[in-house]
Amino acid sequence: MGVSRKLREIDGPSGMTGNAARSPGKLPTVLGPKLSHGARDAAAPEAEARDSVLVPLAVSPRKAAQYPDVGHDAIYQLLNQGRLRSVKLGRRRLIPMTELQRFLSDELA
Repeated sequence: MGVSRKLREIDGPSGMTGNAARSPGKLPTVLGPKLSHGARDAAAPEAEARDSVLVPLAVSPRKAAQYPDVGHDAIYQLLNQGRLRSVKLGRRRLIPMTELQRFLSDELA
C-alpha cells in the first residue's frame, strides 16, 4: 500500500489540502509553528534593527514628494527651476536623499 493511499485512509479524500490534494503522489509538507513577532524579535534583534534604518540613496520624484509632504507637481517645479538637483539613470529620474536634505536645510536657513 502506497503512502498517499495511507494518507487518504487516515484523513479521507477531502481532508487533504494544498499540493497534496492536487497531486496525490506527493506527501504534504508539514511546517512548524509560526514565530510570533515577539519570538522573531528575540531570535534576531540585530537583524531587525539593521532593517529598520535602511534608507534609500535616491528616490523618484513621486517618492520624494512624500518626505517633505508636498505634491509631486511641486517637486517637478523645483527640478525645472534648478533648485532641486536629480540624476537620470536610463529613463528614470532619481533625486538623491542628500539633495532632499540639502534643499530642506537651505529652505529652513
